[in-house]
Amino acid sequence: MKKIITLFFTLSLTLIGLAQVTKTINVIVPGTLEFQLTVNELANVSDLIITGTIDARDFVTMMDKMPKLTKVDISDVSISAYTGYDGPFDEPVAWVYPSNTIPAGAFSEDYILSKITFSSSITSIGDYAFQNCKRLTSVIIPSSVTSIKTGAFEGCSNMTFVTISSSVDAINESAFSGSSSIISVDANNPNYSSLDGVLFNKNKTILYFCPITKNGSFTIPSSVTTIGDSGFEDCSSVTSFIIPSSVTTIGYEAFGGCNSLTSIYVYGEKPPTGILGLNRTVLATCTLYVPLGCKNAYQADSEWNYFTHIVEKTTAIQIIDNERISLYPNPTISNLHVSGLGGTAILEMFGANGEMLLMNKVNDSKSISVENFPKGMYVVKIITDEGIVERKLIKK
Repeated sequence: MKKIITLFFTLSLTLIGLAQVTKTINVIVPGTLEFQLTVNELANVSDLIITGTIDARDFVTMMDKMPKLTKVDISDVSISAYTGYDGPFDEPVAWVYPSNTIPAGAFSEDYILSKITFSSSITSIGDYAFQNCKRLTSVIIPSSVTSIKTGAFEGCSNMTFVTISSSVDAINESAFSGSSSIISVDANNPNYSSLDGVLFNKNKTILYFCPITKNGSFTIPSSVTTIGDSGFEDCSSVTSFIIPSSVTTIGYEAFGGCNSLTSIYVYGEKPPTGILGLNRTVLATCTLYVPLGCKNAYQADSEWNYFTHIVEKTTAIQIIDNERISLYPNPTISNLHVSGLGGTAILEMFGANGEMLLMNKVNDSKSISVENFPKGMYVVKIITDEGIVERKLIKK
């Protein structure tokens, strides 16, 4: 009987420990959150709702002194500036934490935080604020935010989506690298855009970030000239990249952690400049395909010459006149069809100003909806292994 009672008591404590404990607290004096919670609350609160005014010291309380805290609601909070030694950054100098900013390093390496609700007064998300928060699942960036700093969501490998409002005008390097989040940018944002979950600048000439959930073959849009730092970092399920001739610059370690690559097709006659970040195993086993007559140029390049296998393709990517491939109907009413491919290809659709509006994998049986596109002239590019087929499309 004694053993049964002991077992029951232990099990009861375990279940209590797993229960959600919610606490709402109003912080009047910034930096005092810790002192307004009991020892038991600090140890057991899992869902925290804060009102009032806080500063960087209160984020330290949440991250370091509340071991079960998984959900934080600061939607009704003001964040005051703080300068000192007691903020999230453990530095031997007094660190400056601006007002209305999620502090630098606020929840960095917090492996249990799963949800945070932001205040509409926040204007910036600090450096590495949520770095490696591996249980964080989604984030809605409020319309008040104008900047997302370096590494803010780096390594958030389970974050499924991020919504970026029209007001964001600065996203620093590696802000989302190593993250699984699908990026959705407000169409009215004048600086950034998204396509199929990938983050670009407005005109899609710079690719900043690709979610690590991408797999198989990935074709970089022909509008892209630059791949940003860590742009494809940890895309470990991508097996092949197709890099069009438009790409001239590749950012620092843009392909770091892409360890499943078996082939890379580069269609520029001149090797793009940059630091790829590929490991030795990939460089030894992945085949690099380059345009006909360009192998020597790639072998002479200080970065691309690390590939063991460099093969010239029989044809470089180019605009080709392939009568076999048809685009119909024209004028389009609601759907777009491609025929004559005999396999898969990438279809890109551009507006009159050159902005990419659509990118999709296509085959002979797939229908693409263009019902919401306004009337006008469009350029459609169909990227195949043989080259690029260009067609003009008039929607009446």
